[in-house]
Amino acid sequence: MDRARHAYFEKESGCKQIEREGEQLKQDAHERWNRLKRIRQYICRRSNREFDNILQAKGSAGKLDFEHKEKTLGLTYQKDNADDANIINNITSLSGGERSFSTLAMLISLGATIECPFRVMDEFDVFMDQVSRKVAMKELVDMAKKMENRQFIFITPQDLSSLPQSDILKIFKMNPPIRGQRTLEEAFATQG
Repeated sequence: MDRARHAYFEKESGCKQIEREGEQLKQDAHERWNRLKRIRQYICRRSNREFDNILQAKGSAGKLDFEHKEKTLGLTYQKDNADDANIINNITSLSGGERSFSTLAMLISLGATIECPFRVMDEFDVFMDQVSRKVAMKELVDMAKKMENRQFIFITPQDLSSLPQSDILKIFKMNPPIRGQRTLEEAFATQG
């Protein structure tokens, strides 16, 4: 009988320990969830601030709309930051250059909150006019200077000779493609 009672109390003690550990796990999970929400709010606020600052450099304004439940990201764009009548919620109604610039501003602002050692952008300035391109390049170079522990690769067919010289900036200019050149597929097809 003593052995049975001892086994019972041992099992009861084990169950109580499991209950305490379960409660601790719930509490830890709750704390982690709250921390995740705070981090997410910080990223949203910082991204929005960066996005608007970049657009302000061009005389525009904007806001990133994070919808966490729907898992979507939208943006609001205001062509003239002093005129509330110019607020645009659908970027398809923007010109190609405005769309390219606002997309680039969104990528820069989100990138400012992400710890990634490499950033690569290909033809980011497509459809941009000279003014937008100049502002975009300034923003990209400024971002690269702030994040000197990261490497940025920007691919563009545009002339970059107007960029200021810098120790952190290396420009590699490729020769233009030879027109009428065969593709690899065509070259291999003639060999077989």
